[in-house]
Amino acid sequence: MINKIVLAGGCFWGIEAFFNQLDGVIEVVSGYANSQVKGPAYMEVKTQKTGAVEAVKITYDDSVVALSKIFDYLFRVIDMTALNHQGGDYGNQYRTGIYFENEAEQELALSKIKQEQAKYAEKIAIEVVPLKNFYLAEDYHQKYLEKNPDGYCHINLEQIDQKDKKMDKVSVYEEILLVLDGLLNEKLSSISMMGNLTALLKEHFNTFSWVGFYHSNDHELYLGTFQGKVACETIAFNRGVCGQAFTSQKSVIVKDVHAFPGHIACDSSSNSEIVLPLFNKHNKIVGVFDVDSYRYANFDNVDELFLTKILKKLQPYLD
Repeated sequence: MINKIVLAGGCFWGIEAFFNQLDGVIEVVSGYANSQVKGPAYMEVKTQKTGAVEAVKITYDDSVVALSKIFDYLFRVIDMTALNHQGGDYGNQYRTGIYFENEAEQELALSKIKQEQAKYAEKIAIEVVPLKNFYLAEDYHQKYLEKNPDGYCHINLEQIDQKDKKMDKVSVYEEILLVLDGLLNEKLSSISMMGNLTALLKEHFNTFSWVGFYHSNDHELYLGTFQGKVACETIAFNRGVCGQAFTSQKSVIVKDVHAFPGHIACDSSSNSEIVLPLFNKHNKIVGVFDVDSYRYANFDNVDELFLTKILKKLQPYLD
């Protein structure tokens, strides 16, 4: 399921960029935690009079990455015994901390720190305290190092093990687009091409639980070629994610299908979904393209962009 944790490890630019690379992390935002002042601004925090700490809020899928691993990576990149400073930054806003919202998080944090303390002569300086508040930092701080690749960073961003890094979706989709060029042929049946497309995507993305097409007739959507478990054979135009995408003729991205009103649970192992409208060569909507994932919040604008490109390549072959 989707969970959140607030951590501090010095300047939030680097901590945000670091954890954004970790597989299973859905989102990381920079902000100010446990401030004594409501809605503090960056320059105000720098005075060290607000009590706020530069922190990040990490949203993650705990079925992919455990909280204990997130703590391990925090310990890896920070100076654990430094009090009120990290790297070249000094001040109480740069202290390190774990800000919990329940007893389980507190117990895990304290247990992990106790294990780490055996490795140090000096006392570990990470505070473990309840999260009182978290205010988003100004827009220019969000994804700062992505916007400013040469910007200051106090940590080594290359300290995530390769096996724990997120997949480079852009590269995978670009490869799929190249392969698809060799599979599309006006001499072939559109059913054959759609079948190969679903197999191609399922083969390249092990996070996809179901990939397939639903076609439309006068009164409903009906199942077409697909890869995955047995699926719903028909879907009403006004039902579920597929129905919404067909009716609106717009892509729909759902982070948690269990929270989507009217979701049709064909496969209980699917937790997130993206559905795109399917158009034929006459630019008429003729169905939808549906992709499900075992993971929560697996799909984003990158998936929408490239899946749209893929369907555009297929469109000239659809009557």
